[in-house]
Amino acid sequence: KRRGGRPGFGKFEADVIRSWTKEDLGVEDVVVNIWKNPRTPSKYRYCGLKTRKEKMANGLNSVENFYEAFWKVREVYRSALEYEIQNNVTFDYFTRLRPDMMFFQRADMSEIFKPRKKQNEGYLFTPPRDLIRTAKQINDWAVMSERDFAKPYFEILNYFDDCENNLCCKAYGPYYDAALEYSNQTREFKVEVVDSIQMFPVLLVRKNVVDCNRFDSRSEHLEICVHIARSLNKSPSWTCKIGDRWLISRRCGPNGDFR
Repeated sequence: KRRGGRPGFGKFEADVIRSWTKEDLGVEDVVVNIWKNPRTPSKYRYCGLKTRKEKMANGLNSVENFYEAFWKVREVYRSALEYEIQNNVTFDYFTRLRPDMMFFQRADMSEIFKPRKKQNEGYLFTPPRDLIRTAKQINDWAVMSERDFAKPYFEILNYFDDCENNLCCKAYGPYYDAALEYSNQTREFKVEVVDSIQMFPVLLVRKNVVDCNRFDSRSEHLEICVHIARSLNKSPSWTCKIGDRWLISRRCGPNGDFR
């Protein structure tokens, strides 16, 4: 179990994971890697912030979780590059999907084939930012990029390791944009982040609820989310007016006061 109501995942044998992936997704080959959790770089000292209140105010209170997650993202990416060399193949695209994410309709992948503006400019496709409540960061529930433009995202932790350009002092969310912008300034190619609900029509499934409150401003998808939540025997969450505040709750719904 994890705080925040996210579903807990037990330990699965590698053969089980390969079987699921091949049979359910039709994947030709599966590589399963298991790593010990990394430690945040010892030279990182919360940028001089000492109290929990100071860290929270600057979005750095959960930096260890962020580091662990993207350390694994980077290791998987590097493993894929090694796989290319060992098997004499070249991947066309790289993608990352959160395990607690669910597609609510068939994805339209046509955008990935859109012509680039310039040869040295590529795209990083993600779900829409407005599905993140604060909308101060790229939506990292899922990403997809052409192989040659994937490195700035999949190795985004490099700048944190070195705290290059003081980037490790950025908050959890704004770090993404700041690191990608710095990458665009220092690399020979640029990557543009593109929000795409067509490519990633997705929602988050928690332990007991489905995050339908993410679709407050997308009424056309809200009804779909509610239907999926109930089909999974979970409650759809809403943004409700409770007293004089708007809070995420299960106590209101389409027949109540919600936005």
